[in-house]
Amino acid sequence: MNHANMASMHQPEKDSFEISYQELANAVPQMVWTVKPNGEADYFNRRWYEYTGLRPDGSLAWGWQKVVHPDDLEKTRRKWTQALRTGEPFEVEYRLRRFDEVYRWFIGRALPVRDKEDRILKWVGTCTDIEEKKREAEAFAARAAIVEMPDHPRWPGLKMQNVFPKLSRTPGAVRSPAPQVVGQHNDEVLGERLGLDKDALAKLRQDGVI
Repeated sequence: MNHANMASMHQPEKDSFEISYQELANAVPQMVWTVKPNGEADYFNRRWYEYTGLRPDGSLAWGWQKVVHPDDLEKTRRKWTQALRTGEPFEVEYRLRRFDEVYRWFIGRALPVRDKEDRILKWVGTCTDIEEKKREAEAFAARAAIVEMPDHPRWPGLKMQNVFPKLSRTPGAVRSPAPQVVGQHNDEVLGERLGLDKDALAKLRQDGVI
């Protein structure tokens, strides 16, 4: 159904259409939301409320911003304001707070729905969980940095592949001690090469990178 047909509906038909749309939105795994032309959110599907733990009165209008990670909020506001001003599609990667205070990465997207005069009637958007993809990308980048590191300054000519076991595509490949001639554990060498302290190394180990 196009926007021209929607505009010509009588109120009972519009109500029935809205119910059908919401049933469909509740059936998908993503968070689905709609926004008025002025930028105020007027609908979130069930998945949104299950994830955030918020109620409608805490989500609608501009309430949704409270679950955006503080480090991502300014970027999100800027991109959303630009989309509202230009009518261009909205897209942003941001972290959203779950009901248990854990943040996960999502990609938010929204498109405008226009009438036959090209005026924006509403925005329809989704939030898709990309946490695992983010973790995989970060782990791959860290492993690539290890592989591409030049010779260790303490032992010129000693290639990193002689210090570390060959890295596989799976996280957790660098765990065993370095050869005895080196006199250091792999983690120590890795920390020196990447300029990482013990806490940072512990975080990499926790995430399965080393």
